[in-house]
Formats: sequence, C-alpha cells, structure tokens
Amino acid sequence: MVVEGKTPAVTTDIHEYPDVKRRLEVAGYRPRIVPGFKKEGEIETYVRDRPDLGNRWIHVQVVRSGNRVEVYAHTEPSAEGDPLGHAAGVVTGDANYGAGARILRGDLRAAKRLMDSPCYAEAQGRGERVGTGSCSICGNAIWSAESLARGIGSWCFRNRRT
Repeated sequence: MVVEGKTPAVTTDIHEYPDVKRRLEVAGYRPRIVPGFKKEGEIETYVRDRPDLGNRWIHVQVVRSGNRVEVYAHTEPSAEGDPLGHAAGVVTGDANYGAGARILRGDLRAAKRLMDSPCYAEAQGRGERVGTGSCSICGNAIWSAESLARGIGSWCFRNRRT
C-alpha cells in the first residue's frame, strides 16, 4: 500500500515541474521504479538515502492534479538497506511526513542555491556533472565549493565548529 501525506511539501505549475525535477536530481534524489505501486495521478517517484536518520530514506512522490504538480515526501526505512524494516513499515505506516517534507524543501533550496552559483555554471560549461553532497553530521544538503571539495566527512556551514 503506497501512502502519501495529506499536504504536499511542494506545489507547482505543470510547466515549472522540469525545474523542480532538475533540482531533485541535483540534490541527489534518484528515480525509483516500483511496478504495481503507483498512486493515482503519480508521475514519478524519487528516493534519497539519509544515513544520518538510521537506515532510512526520503521517499518522494510526484502527483499531477490538473495543471498542478504536487510533491509529497516522507521518511521511511530504506527498501535497499533494510528490506524487512521497509516491508514492516509499509504495513505499520512507519513514515514521518513532516520530517520528509522539511528535508525535501531544504534539499530543493540547497539545489537551487547550487544551480544559481557561478561554480555550477563553470562546471556545466566543462561538461561535469555537479550535485549537492550531504553533511556527515546532520545529513542536510551542502553545496558550497569548499564543502564539496572536502567530500565524505564534510560538515555543512550550520554545523561548523569554531
């Protein structure tokens, strides 16, 4: 049974959806195809691992409603990292919609900042694929050139220790 929250995390016009889709991909979300588990009006499904939350991921469902696109998000046990926990979570409803929506909006903001930055345009000009990373402490998306250069183990600005 696929469920979604009652309130979308993001709502946009159908013509603006390609930009939201690019930001999802830059933020590290990957398409997830689950045969037989489509919500009515569902366009696509994305997931992003969040090791900082335990063995959970952010599950994003994109649903078309007329000329609008509604993006729903929730956290749940990862189907790849914890298949039994995921199966049990589907049955018991172990999903956190508020946290998923908050994390998704933050990831989309970070992706937009990255896409608006000069370093992104330069990397795109060189033909490089650029995306956000994740803070090893809080899991939030990081995008600054300094943070991305540090790679795994880097900290986002908010958690920087002085």
